[in-house]
Amino acid sequence: MQVDMTTQEIWHFIGSFQQITEAARGRTNYDAYKAQKAQQTEGELEFLNTPFKAPFKVGEFHPGVRIDVSSDHTVTPLTKAPPYYPVQTPVVQVPLPLSVPFLDPSIPIAPGLGPYGFYFVPPPPASVAVVFGQLNVLSDQDIQIQHDFGINFASFSTFDAPMAALLDKADALDPLGDYDHPSDVAAIKAVGWQIADDITAITASDDATVIEDGDVWGVHVNGVVADAMPVLADHLPEVPEPVNVPPGSSWEDQVTAEANADPAHIAITGGNSLVNEVVLTASWLDAPVMLVQGDYMSVSVICQINVVSEHLDANHGPAAQSQMINAALQSVTASPLPEVPPEDLGQFPTSWTVTTLHADLVVCNWMTQQNFVIDHDVLSLTWSGASTFLRLGDNTLINVADLLELGQGYDLIVIGGDVINVSMIRQMNVLLDADWVATEGGSATVSAGGNLLWNGAQITGTGQDSMLAMDQYHADLANAVMTGTTGAVPMALTDAAFEGSGTLNVLYITGDYLTVSVIDQTNILGDADQVAALATEATSDSGAEVSVITGSNALVNLATINTVGVDSEIHVGGDMYSDAVIYQANFIDENAVDPYAALGPAALASEAVLFLADGMVTDDEAPPAYAADAALNSGQLDGVNAVLV
Repeated sequence: MQVDMTTQEIWHFIGSFQQITEAARGRTNYDAYKAQKAQQTEGELEFLNTPFKAPFKVGEFHPGVRIDVSSDHTVTPLTKAPPYYPVQTPVVQVPLPLSVPFLDPSIPIAPGLGPYGFYFVPPPPASVAVVFGQLNVLSDQDIQIQHDFGINFASFSTFDAPMAALLDKADALDPLGDYDHPSDVAAIKAVGWQIADDITAITASDDATVIEDGDVWGVHVNGVVADAMPVLADHLPEVPEPVNVPPGSSWEDQVTAEANADPAHIAITGGNSLVNEVVLTASWLDAPVMLVQGDYMSVSVICQINVVSEHLDANHGPAAQSQMINAALQSVTASPLPEVPPEDLGQFPTSWTVTTLHADLVVCNWMTQQNFVIDHDVLSLTWSGASTFLRLGDNTLINVADLLELGQGYDLIVIGGDVINVSMIRQMNVLLDADWVATEGGSATVSAGGNLLWNGAQITGTGQDSMLAMDQYHADLANAVMTGTTGAVPMALTDAAFEGSGTLNVLYITGDYLTVSVIDQTNILGDADQVAALATEATSDSGAEVSVITGSNALVNLATINTVGVDSEIHVGGDMYSDAVIYQANFIDENAVDPYAALGPAALASEAVLFLADGMVTDDEAPPAYAADAALNSGQLDGVNAVLV
């Protein structure tokens, strides 16, 4: 509704008048409150003694049941109940005279089976499958130009071809195939046989050593027998750390600590650590006697590969020697059954029970770990002041897995199908370390190379398995278990392997028993660094050490498969195959093309020219806009510092 101007003026006047009235009322109330507060006197606070007791006690229990007892009845007081002892896990105790039919495991627990009491059939063991992959991918390509010397640094894409060539060489050295993660029982069985076939085709070369047959037992380091596994901590490269003070220290303490430290100028463009580690300990299923109706295959293989290409173009000394170590251990320790006590000699099981698994039993552990890092850096600066600490590398990537699998044990295991047991560890390290370092002024130390490529693998077992061809005695025993007849019962209950046992626990697997444990570990690192540094006269006079660290990378793979069981006699009705292989390869690319050929020798121009190097970063390699925005607005100010994954 529209009104005239006079009406609007009246409305405004009324509104203003109302505001003035409300303010006056509020002032009147406030003055009264102010006067009342001024009259109050400050005194001590009073504390009231309030009791917090609850005088209630729990009385005797009165259920409220009235018993009307006449003179004709007497009440016998209740006696104290006998003590309660919990029933332990039932143990099968079934006397088996020869006339007793074979106990059917499908019969449920039933008390009161005449003179034979009751028996308990334990549940069948379960299958287990662990399939996982751990992957770390990092691109840490830093460009820091504090002082431009007019050097046309190489583009990062220059190192793509050398890295691809190294990866091709690593694939050529790998004697094993590419195995897909198994998706079902048939695939697990197929990949087990495929690994066994690939092992038979492994051959030695100029860069690789193959240890097989009975020579695999013990420790082998780079193809040579050793007394013990080397210690990783004794070989790790050292990378300097900045001056640190205890947590909670003040800024003044930090400044004091840095002032008291030895003067030094340090730039780290290497120092990366890539670590993969898996520990698998399994004790899933075992028995001192196993009867296999089908084929039996058991293989264990350790495949270790190190591939490295190092190039240094520097005006301060050669690169340090890098280490490539392949360390492998395969061993089996005897674990016999305890000796039969003298009082139990000559005693054999008086009862037995059979647990039937109407399926395949599968134990599959498939673990893949990968670290992929590109850490190319460009650093151009002038040293000044008392100390400097620049860290453009020093990244740490870690994959860790620790598995413990515990199952069941039996006295006798009968397998209607095949048995496949595969343990495989494959480890690979690939490193491209190409550096161009030019330093002038003062004495500078260039620490290039000095990398560590480490593969450590262990396949150990407790419990020795002896494979034997199935004889008629064990064939009859297996047939009795599978068909439910009693023909082999007397033999089973008088077998020396079961002497001293009260009850014979039997497991019958109608299908196959498959155990496949695969650990696949890979580290790939590209570390191409270009450094131009000039030390000022003041820096030289202060006596500060100038160090440039472009190497000192550590690529580490650690894997352990430990199987725990007992000594077993395995009687096989089909074919038998067993093999163990260690494959170790180290390759150094000494004929790689110089990636800095177009850049020229590592040296600085006589004059320091300030200009931005055109072409150091091409348009195709320019970072997107969101990358710069994330670097400037991120909550973590870590533009060129260490990254922990």
